Amino acid sequence: MYQLWQCLFLDHLLGRLFDTKGPNIVVYPAFIFFSAGLCVLSYTESSFSLLFSGVLIGLGYGSLLPCLQALAIQSVTRERSEFATATFYTFFDGGLALGTFILGFVASYIGYENLYLLNSLFVVMTIFIYKYVRYKKSASEEGLKNFDH
Repeated sequence: MYQLWQCLFLDHLLGRLFDTKGPNIVVYPAFIFFSAGLCVLSYTESSFSLLFSGVLIGLGYGSLLPCLQALAIQSVTRERSEFATATFYTFFDGGLALGTFILGFVASYIGYENLYLLNSLFVVMTIFIYKYVRYKKSASEEGLKNFDH
């Protein structure tokens, strides 16, 4: 039921927000929902908190993936959009595979509760990386505009 709601309503709303207000209006809250969901998951002791963490993680992760893919495609010319998509998913899948392998070892040392909390902090750090990359891109575009005139 939740996936149906997300597919029919949330994706449409977030896509419209992304197109009209820019990516940051969607990406920053998605990072926060994702991180909060992992944090709630690390402290889960009941079925309700497990389901609640799943909703938060689903909102965050489910919103991030299409937004980041759209940003990757928008960063190249139309002729290179297939390469941007392929590169995005190559690194995405590679990161999932490598991350699963590495975090499996980490979990055996620190436990799953601490692993989810650590991943929550990693998502927060990713917010700053995203902000830096977006700022750097907008600053370079602004520099090019000033250079042209």
